[in-house]
Amino acid sequence: MDTIILYSTDGCPKCDGIKAGLNKKKINYTIVSGEEAENEVIKMGYNSMPILKVNDRIMKYPEAYNWLRKEV
Repeated sequence: MDTIILYSTDGCPKCDGIKAGLNKKKINYTIVSGEEAENEVIKMGYNSMPILKVNDRIMKYPEAYNWLRKEV
């Protein structure tokens, strides 16, 4: 089973789109948001969200969106 974490922020349309796709496909995931998400994203070397982490793979938008489209 994959471990999936979505790093998101409020008011982010791309974040909302990834959440909607995960929910639509009934994929279990953990969401990290707010200041905690900002701190984690910076530690990973990024400066914007959404960030989708699947096991050890880290994806920014649009890679995360493309992965989600292919996921069954």
